[in-house]
Parts: sequence; structure tokens; C-alpha cells
Amino acid sequence: MEQILKKILFPSLISVQDFAYIEEAHGTYEMLKLIEVVWRYTLRESDYGVLENEVKAMQGILELYRYRFGNFQYKLQYDEEYKLFEIQRFSLLRVLMDVLNQLNNEVYDYKQLSIDIMFDHKNQSFHINSMKEK
Repeated sequence: MEQILKKILFPSLISVQDFAYIEEAHGTYEMLKLIEVVWRYTLRESDYGVLENEVKAMQGILELYRYRFGNFQYKLQYDEEYKLFEIQRFSLLRVLMDVLNQLNNEVYDYKQLSIDIMFDHKNQSFHINSMKEK
């Protein structure tokens, strides 16, 4: 299955992205680029990665939500000092997905979602604080 993803579906996604660019379907092109970022991150084989790459995947997901809901706004913050800190892959993405799943029905009831990625020095780990601004 992984070979199908890497050898067929991913290159096909890139081709569709190229067609969208040529046909000047800029929104479609941008969405496909975001899907590519998230997909590349999910296909990596290592259990660990750096915070910066996890955040890029999170930004891709949040941007896709913005395209989906139109008025969806977000602010994602983290301390750049930790961008190369090694974390377990998907640890923050899972939390983000939980937050977004809770918001699906409420997305039109607030102006912005603020997401702060905080480092817990005691436990040497990251966690997410999220807040809806009405």
C-alpha cells in the first residue's frame, strides 16, 4: 500500500497541482500544495521528528480548514528556540485534530482560534493551549 501512495498517488497529486497552476485555478493549486505538505509529513517513516516540521504540518491542516470554512482564522505560535527540538511525530497533530473535531460544529461561532504550543520544562515535552475568540 505504501508503494501505491509513494509511486502513484503522490506523483498524481503533484500532476493535478501542476494542472491547477497552468489553468490558473489558484485556490485549488494552494490547497493541493497544503495537502502535499501534510501528506509528505505523514509518509515519513521515523517515529520522531523536529518540532518545526510538525508545526508545518499543523499549519497545512489549519490552512485547509480556512479554505473549507472561509471565515476560519487561526493564530499558531511557538517559541522558535525549540524549532529543532525532537518530538514524537503526530504528538501535537493528534491534539490539534482533537481540538478541530470539537470545533467542527462551532466554527461559525467565533472569530479566531488561538493555538499556543508550550514547552513543559519539567517533563521536557510540548503541549497545546487552544482558545476560541468570539
